[in-house]
Amino acid sequence: MRRLLINEELREIAADYKKAMSQQFRTKPVDKLKDLQNRLDKTADADEITYIQHIIDEYDKIILLEPDKFDEYQGKYFGKGDPKKTVVKKVTDRKTKKEKDHEQKLHEAIVECLRYDDVRDKIYPELFERLHLRTCPYCNAQYLVSVERKTGLKGTFQLDHGYPKSKYPWLCTTFFNLVPSCASCNQTKGNDDTVKYIVYTNDPKQLYPFKFVLEKASIVKYLLYQDEKELKTYLDTKIAGYEQAFGINSLYSSFKDVVEEIIWKSRIYNEAFKKNIKDSLSKDFPYCGDFKRFITGNYTDKKDVLKRPLALLVGDIARQLKVI
Repeated sequence: MRRLLINEELREIAADYKKAMSQQFRTKPVDKLKDLQNRLDKTADADEITYIQHIIDEYDKIILLEPDKFDEYQGKYFGKGDPKKTVVKKVTDRKTKKEKDHEQKLHEAIVECLRYDDVRDKIYPELFERLHLRTCPYCNAQYLVSVERKTGLKGTFQLDHGYPKSKYPWLCTTFFNLVPSCASCNQTKGNDDTVKYIVYTNDPKQLYPFKFVLEKASIVKYLLYQDEKELKTYLDTKIAGYEQAFGINSLYSSFKDVVEEIIWKSRIYNEAFKKNIKDSLSKDFPYCGDFKRFITGNYTDKKDVLKRPLALLVGDIARQLKVI
């Protein structure tokens, strides 16, 4: 639950992504788009044909387009033409070799032409490890990894689109619009574009838009009744609609035992005890000892929250309760 800063390293990964598409696709997406144009009705689908032409003309730029340009391109090139319109294209029947009509939503046809499925299954998993992103950036509650299978690297994650491909099909393979996420967040968000939360940003000030808070009144109740059900945390963020889109507070109500353990430590780990642990850790592991990580059992620095599930929750509550 933090953004990734678009820097030269990230742009290099994006460039390699584009290069991989060029090398692996024998039939180029642009050629498939041109074929789609030729199969549409030039009168009934005039706006949709123009929509496709803009993708063709801007394709090389679109693949590497950065989020601060998404709305500009949408207004400039894709204001006309309805992605959800049912279009009829002529296709050749494999058996009879005769042409027949085939109905399809425009956005479905474009996503197919841009070869999104191949990007998701074959290209993206090869680059994923370079992002240093090991948990879902939406919820920070699930691990995301690429694993070696007989057929090559396969991701345990799904690919979400910051701007949904059903409404913005021209962005369906844009590197900075692809968000590796857990299945739960991807399915919960669905095609909802009321929250245009993009994981990638050009603004260093926008990297950390989230914070977990433990309600003080619930701490008092917990200490009184010793019942973890009394504990209440909530996500503090200025991103409108984020909670509604992902149901974070409901999800994190399942992790009250984690919060309970931090409370235990806050009551038992006094300064003298923590100093003793820190000294011992520094002595035995002088080059890699991380006292805060050792004491909490998780990464606690904001920059590291995507390395392990629940890192943001643990770090924020541990700081609130002065464990670290």
